[in-house]
Parts: sequence; C-alpha cells; structure tokens
Amino acid sequence: MNGISSVTDSPRPGQAHRVVTSEAIAAVEAIVKEKRLVTVNEIAAHMDMSHGSAHHIVHDVLQFHKVSATPADCRIEITTC
Repeated sequence: MNGISSVTDSPRPGQAHRVVTSEAIAAVEAIVKEKRLVTVNEIAAHMDMSHGSAHHIVHDVLQFHKVSATPADCRIEITTC
C-alpha cells in the first residue's frame, strides 16, 4: 500500500467542474419556452457553454424531456412530464 486510506475518487488536475447558476437555468428555460423545437447543441452554442452543461440543465435540473424527433435535422421538442 502507498499510504492512501480513501477509496473515493479524488479530484484530478484539469477535471472539469460543472457550475450551474440560477441565471443559466433561467436563461435555458427561457430559450426552451420561446423555441419549443430546439437542440441541446443550439442551447449550448447560444449560452456559450458545453453540451454536457446544457444537457445537465435541460434534463436533470429542469427535467425537460424530448417527446419527438425528426431524423433529418435531429431537432427535439422539449416538454415537461
């Protein structure tokens, strides 16, 4: 053993940390309500955030889910359940 007693994963240099502010949540919610057919990539580009952060806000925080998709342009309609 090398003297480490914890079995949890320690933070690593360069590991991304997701910071979700109430302002970002409100802005994403406004985008979705204004434009019901919107992609996570469009939200991320508009908000200048990563796809992962936009996805986290849409699906985990706001709990919006896609209900339909068109394969031609991969747009999703986001609605609450």
